[in-house]
Amino acid sequence: MDNMEESTSRRSSTEIIDAIYDALEVQTYRPVSHIAEASGLDWKTTKRYLDLILHIQSKQKGSWLRMMEPSRGGPIYARERK
Repeated sequence: MDNMEESTSRRSSTEIIDAIYDALEVQTYRPVSHIAEASGLDWKTTKRYLDLILHIQSKQKGSWLRMMEPSRGGPIYARERK
């Protein structure tokens, strides 16, 4: 793949966030692997953006992303009801 093809296939940060938002189910927690698959992203990118979204939301009042840490496995995520 040449540089031109590679650059056109890369998603912008906005597109990545939109893909993650659309992949999150309301009030149904899912692991990063499920969200990554549903959004068409790799695990590492999905986790990095979920962490970034949670950090940004912690700086303001009101948020739509929720995270739980179950006793086994990694963190799970869901979208808050509107």
